[in-house]
Amino acid sequence: MVESDKEKVPIKDIMTKMDKPKNYISIYRRRLIDDQVIFSKERGYVEFTLPYFADFIAEFGDIY
Repeated sequence: MVESDKEKVPIKDIMTKMDKPKNYISIYRRRLIDDQVIFSKERGYVEFTLPYFADFIAEFGDIY
């Protein structure tokens, strides 16, 4: 999601980037929604909940 230049990222793009099946992506999508890291206002798309979270991950993701 961080590598996308869009705020709303299609699940299909995530599946393609990760090269994983839909059921694998769905499990982790649900976990991230339950943990309130991402949300889905529109079917088939996800967004980060916190503003600038994508920038934070892009900058400090290597540390974690």
